[in-house]
Amino acid sequence: FWALDITRKELRFRTPADTSGRRFAAVPPLRSADTLRWTLRSRGESVDVRLWPGKCSDGMSDRAWDYQARVRIDTMSYRGCATQT
Repeated sequence: FWALDITRKELRFRTPADTSGRRFAAVPPLRSADTLRWTLRSRGESVDVRLWPGKCSDGMSDRAWDYQARVRIDTMSYRGCATQT
């Protein structure tokens, strides 16, 4: 399990082992076709986040999400579903 919260001020990546999360200063996303992409380096870590429209299932609930997400922090890669709040 993991979660990424994106605000105008920060990107916060959380896991069950790190519930307070790793925080990164927000940068404006780049838009390429229908994909939003955030790329940054912080405290020696390389961060790449991509969000794009597409039906997505998390495999645990009956909910159908409207977006797909991919997060890379250094060598770790995560894929999942996303929503806009």
